[in-house]
Amino acid sequence: MCGFAALIASGAPEKHTRALAAAEAPLVSHGPDDRGELHRPPVYIIHRRLALVDGVNGRQPMSVDGDRYTICFAGEIFNHWSLRRELIGLGHVFISGSDTEVALRAWIQWGDECLRRFDGMFSLLFLDWLTRRALFARDQFGIKPAVFSNMGRRFAFSSSLVALRSLLPQYPQLDTGALCDYLLNQATVAPRTIYKGVEKLLPGHFVRVNLDNPDHYEVARWAGIEVPSHSQCTDSSILEAAIRRSLRARQPDDQGSAILLSGGLDSGVLAAIGAQLPGKRQAFCVHFPEIESSDPKRAVAVANASGLDLHFVGLRDSDMDALDDLSDITGEPFGDDSLLPTFMLAQEVKRHRFHVAISGDGADELFAGYDLFKRWLASCDRGDSGLDAWARVSNKYFDLTQLAGAMNPQFSPQLVSPNVHEGRTFSSNRDVGHLSVARLVRLTHTLPDIMLRKMDAAFMFHSIETRPPYLSSEVARIALKCDDSSLLRLIDGGVVEKAILVSIWQRCLSAIPPPAKIGFNCPLFAWAAIERSNFRRRIDRLKSSSELRMIFHSGKIAAFVDLLLSQGRVKALWILMALDAWLALRKFS
Repeated sequence: MCGFAALIASGAPEKHTRALAAAEAPLVSHGPDDRGELHRPPVYIIHRRLALVDGVNGRQPMSVDGDRYTICFAGEIFNHWSLRRELIGLGHVFISGSDTEVALRAWIQWGDECLRRFDGMFSLLFLDWLTRRALFARDQFGIKPAVFSNMGRRFAFSSSLVALRSLLPQYPQLDTGALCDYLLNQATVAPRTIYKGVEKLLPGHFVRVNLDNPDHYEVARWAGIEVPSHSQCTDSSILEAAIRRSLRARQPDDQGSAILLSGGLDSGVLAAIGAQLPGKRQAFCVHFPEIESSDPKRAVAVANASGLDLHFVGLRDSDMDALDDLSDITGEPFGDDSLLPTFMLAQEVKRHRFHVAISGDGADELFAGYDLFKRWLASCDRGDSGLDAWARVSNKYFDLTQLAGAMNPQFSPQLVSPNVHEGRTFSSNRDVGHLSVARLVRLTHTLPDIMLRKMDAAFMFHSIETRPPYLSSEVARIALKCDDSSLLRLIDGGVVEKAILVSIWQRCLSAIPPPAKIGFNCPLFAWAAIERSNFRRRIDRLKSSSELRMIFHSGKIAAFVDLLLSQGRVKALWILMALDAWLALRKFS
């Protein structure tokens, strides 16, 4: 896992090298083991490396075939050994054992179609100096971030929004529409970022750029997440075997890995299957000592059954002070409160000197694990249309009318319901069953914009690569073929979520009853109920925030905050806290 920033620009090289130096600083934690750079006008690249595969020969940027082809890469190709064997059979000669060279030679051999052969997570840049073209691509699920900016005769790419800011000719302006998206979604919605002129590359997409005329570029999709027209009841043993193969591929050959263990179904299955594979693993869990209901005994039982040492991270209300330090970790405001416990979990994993962490991300989206799936199906069964039903059951952090009434006039007209973005997925999948289209919505919106982004930011800050085995090409393909009965099953008058994963749990962890969903979210309701908690003090600070006056009417902020608290909208208050901290750091006017 690495980080990079690249610039295509004419003009004085000294100016561009200074910009690269500034862009390198936030990438150091992404790649503490090595650095590489390339200055070959009009292209300038800085790369930082976390050397997990071939630490000696995998330096980047890497060029081959008389320096005609170059790659800069953040991520991992997990099937690189099988691809290497195939490429050797086609006549390629390798100079390293790295997956980076495999990716580059795959591009030389198969062109842009090579991306479909990769089972991995990546933000990567290919360069062909003879044809004068660049290809910047992001993996199918959006596990790795990828951002770019077209500034006329100047084009910038990066695996980090924080790094990309340094490559822009001037500090970017705030995108007020993206800021409104943030308030309603707890994060900006791709392809927007919080900055005008800077875009996220959508998952499964690439950008083609002409090196001599970077103003001419093309954004296209190379892979989507497709649901088969005919679903089927899937044998859980087939899925279990695919998860085992995915987990084995994501286990480092010569290093251990940390299992992020909540005690819930997804991470428990990974821990149990992992116990059957070679390699050193330890488990890490977050709990909240101040909250009586935060009982880690389920995680303890799973760890014991899987033969794992278990390490706990205790998160208290006093740890909210870290919110200020985390405010710019993604390069823009980020309102998912689970970022805080995830960041502290990453700290603990680093303290035990692991550089790879195994996460259960993607399972809820693939196997319909959220409670809203059940609520949505019930609404559909009552006769609501798909999108109307989704709008009714989706999380609403703010009341749209109340929010618009508190905002300054230039902002409120740009408030767009989150369901407008999700409606595009519904409209393009009219022939897909209810549960399948709901899974697609979560896979294409919430997963990359929030869940995966949070994991990458928190763990890469600590030089740790997170690998989600459920998001392998094979596991996802099997999951998306599952019919409704494989996902939600009626048993004894109740609904069993993720039924196919429950079957695997019952085989691997038969002595432990399958658990309800367990996550890493902060106990905001409990903290709000404590009169002198840090959370309550921060709520009071919001009422006099000078930063929020840029967005909200100065005479309405205090009353709006009180209204949110009285309505129990603690998540909305957290979203405002995160925005307030970010604006204080960035100092927009």
